[in-house]
Amino acid sequence: MINWHKTGRPFWVTRQSDTTQCVLGVSLYTAGDKKRISISVPWSYIKNYQAPPLLKNVVKYVPPSWQEPLNTVIRLAEQYHIIVRVFGAAAYAPLLAHDLFREKSDVDLLFVPSKRSQVDGFLAELIELTRVYPKPMIDGEIRWLDTDVPWREYAEIKFKQCLVKSINEVKLVERSSLASRVGQERIRLAKITLTALYDELRLCPKPGLVNPLDTGSHHDMDMHLLWRSVFALRHYFLAIIDLGQQQAPFDKLREQGIVAENKMLARTAGVNTHRGGIFHLGLLLAARASQPATTAQKICARILELWGEELTRHQMQTRALNSHGQLVFKQWHRPGALEMALSGYAFVVNDALPFYRQALAQDHEFYARSRTLLFLIAYVDDSTILWRGGEGALMAVQEEARYILKMGPMTNSKVWARWLAFHYRMINNKLSPGGSADLLAFIMALNNYATDSDVHSQTGSMNTRELLCV
Repeated sequence: MINWHKTGRPFWVTRQSDTTQCVLGVSLYTAGDKKRISISVPWSYIKNYQAPPLLKNVVKYVPPSWQEPLNTVIRLAEQYHIIVRVFGAAAYAPLLAHDLFREKSDVDLLFVPSKRSQVDGFLAELIELTRVYPKPMIDGEIRWLDTDVPWREYAEIKFKQCLVKSINEVKLVERSSLASRVGQERIRLAKITLTALYDELRLCPKPGLVNPLDTGSHHDMDMHLLWRSVFALRHYFLAIIDLGQQQAPFDKLREQGIVAENKMLARTAGVNTHRGGIFHLGLLLAARASQPATTAQKICARILELWGEELTRHQMQTRALNSHGQLVFKQWHRPGALEMALSGYAFVVNDALPFYRQALAQDHEFYARSRTLLFLIAYVDDSTILWRGGEGALMAVQEEARYILKMGPMTNSKVWARWLAFHYRMINNKLSPGGSADLLAFIMALNNYATDSDVHSQTGSMNTRELLCV
């Protein structure tokens, strides 16, 4: 096993069924034979994982007789904007000699559509293609977010039921209800994201921020404007789910973000209300949609796995811009939203999310959200505060937030009075922690995406990390 690992050869991962152990498989190929060895290792041993390879990157390694039919599949899928990945034996093709594939070997493909409407036409043509090219046998599944369905069962009307596989179960589902099941999961994820924005908006008081009672430190926006802004983003989140499922490049995510930003500005008469939310929540939702349901840490790690290199290039390109965030970086050399993403949202995963979960375990969600916002204000270098008041203002705001945190729970009348006074002090100083508000929505959405959302961890160590600016 050690020698296998040292050569860089992959392990095959089964669906997670154990919270402590990951079941791995190694396929050993010999002439005309294949043996499978199963092992289990702690999940903490898994340092990295990635999607099955794209068929177009593997096809040149398969036996020559397979290449024409598989290239035809690739061209057909491109017409319908469907991503085709390969798993099973064919994924080993770059490592194996052609003669190790048996005559009766099949090819396991994973079809990842961006829209359900693309699938029926594609599968109808795929069935005809398999009649023209009976070999290799094309097997595999259609991936719908957390649901995999064997493509032949989905395509053949004669099957009244389809075998549906998810992270938690494998069961037969009536074909007539399959489409609604798929659509409901897509809508559920988008709804979680929108709800996080609405819940942040409804929180009151929020130091210097727009809330149901006043406009905070803002003269150009109110609750009604922000409400319309959130509503304008609903189609953006659905589009991001589709792109995330296909593991689209960052440039595609960014294009949708620009479209969403323009819709937001049109709805708000040019006022920037949710640019930070479009960036942070867009990345988060795309990462969640790119993989089956998993933990918060793995969702955030996915951002770097899929888009880390592109985000780094984008970071270098944006240094020349004169946005508020870039001007703050140039003047005070504080990291911003991109740096937060490039860290894999380490501060959120290690500190802020555990703090929020602990607060939820101890108190009503209203107070838990208020206290988490206070925590963010205390420990995040908020670029909105830096832009409005400079470094001195930021230090004063953080000092006050930390003092209130030390006073005790938000349900304490003295703590609540100080929290309310903090709000009016921020208004008087014309300061607003907009970056912290964006992160609060991010944390609430992440908590509801994650499979470990019922775990209320202890807060992480605060003495080994750098303060982050958003």
